[in-house]
Amino acid sequence: MNKAAIVNGGSGRVGCARPGADERGRRAFLEDGDRPMAARGAGRESARHAGQLARLRALAHPLRFRVFQEFAGHRRTTRQVAEILGEPPTRLYHHVNLLERAGLLRLVETRPNRGATEKYYEVAAPRAGARRRASPGTAAARRAQAELASLVFDEARLELLAAIESHGAGGGAGAKDVTTVARTLLTGGPAQMIRLRKQIIDLIRRHARAQKRGAARAATDGADCWSLTFAILPRRGAPKS
Repeated sequence: MNKAAIVNGGSGRVGCARPGADERGRRAFLEDGDRPMAARGAGRESARHAGQLARLRALAHPLRFRVFQEFAGHRRTTRQVAEILGEPPTRLYHHVNLLERAGLLRLVETRPNRGATEKYYEVAAPRAGARRRASPGTAAARRAQAELASLVFDEARLELLAAIESHGAGGGAGAKDVTTVARTLLTGGPAQMIRLRKQIIDLIRRHARAQKRGAARAATDGADCWSLTFAILPRRGAPKS
């Protein structure tokens, strides 16, 4: 999905196993088989929370968040993203590697180029069962979630201000017709809000699937890129029902 920061998503790191990794994995599997089922379940839950925290921390960085967005919907190299962002490639290699290690990006292709190897990455698809809502968990996880949420809405604010400025300068006639800001207050219980969230997400996914089917045509039609940011939140200071 274009411009999507899927906090719970991400597959494992793509790449060659380090020497001895197979033996370590076999030994860990055997040791895990000797552990009681409850202990194994607790270990998996702990690993899941650790993975969530790693993904949150990876995205909760202004430059890294911008880098991640540029891989959404596109297979690109670090150098290509650097050109888009106006940054030196050497500044981004560390951030791309960290996003890959966190399972947010995956290596999809390598190409030889003048004695070097170009690496193409894309946003990793969510793992099965990884779409469950992230639990705030520890204080560190809550801090990372708060930082990421601030980044998301700061990015939306900057894009909105840029769109308003562009409209005032007489540019972007099409964008002027589309740019939308809305806020509304809703009433209902948590179950109703969950259904509303599902309906919104399903609508976005349907658009993304249709976009993917028409990706080749869109690439030749000069399709623009848009962002959509939404939040369903309990109103601050509202009395409890």
